[in-house]
Amino acid sequence: QIFDGKTDEEHRKETFCGSVATSVTSQTNVVYVRFYAEETGVNSKFAAVFTSMRVLGTQETCVPMEEYDCDDATCIHPDLVCNDIRNCKFGWDEESCEEGGSTIKLDFTKPHVIIVFIVLIGILFGMIFGMIWNLRRRIHESEEESGNSIDKSLSGDEEDVDGPPAFLPPHLPPPPPTKTFESGGPTCYVPDGGFPFNSRF
Repeated sequence: QIFDGKTDEEHRKETFCGSVATSVTSQTNVVYVRFYAEETGVNSKFAAVFTSMRVLGTQETCVPMEEYDCDDATCIHPDLVCNDIRNCKFGWDEESCEEGGSTIKLDFTKPHVIIVFIVLIGILFGMIFGMIWNLRRRIHESEEESGNSIDKSLSGDEEDVDGPPAFLPPHLPPPPPTKTFESGGPTCYVPDGGFPFNSRF
């Protein structure tokens, strides 16, 4: 037998016989359970789950991050979700949970969760800033190296243009002397087979 607030017949909510019982909603936060058993079942046991919930009105909804909607016009505390106990009437709080344990849910209303979240965001932004700064530094160094190589190339070309004349090897013979002819002078033989203009035959 289930009693709501008091153990008189007026406050008796349900009477169950057998091994299966349905959900019972009480109006108070105090519930009494009266268990009867035959002599052969004195050592028998039972388990009951008492869950505090909020009943929704016609236009009401559960508060996000503070309540879990059981989809039956009731809300429960989010810590009761995925705790291996059916706290909702239809058991929706245990659906879509990881096998072997409960899922981890972040409650951003708690100060330590907010602090951890801010620290993680700061670390992420610091890593991104460091990567961008390092990339810009490498690009700047590459541009400086490219400019220095161009300056060295240009200075080398100027030295080649303004430098001393090319060196002549010492084994080359000197050029032959040039011969000049005066007008009216004696005739002479030209080695290349030519004749002077004033030659006579």
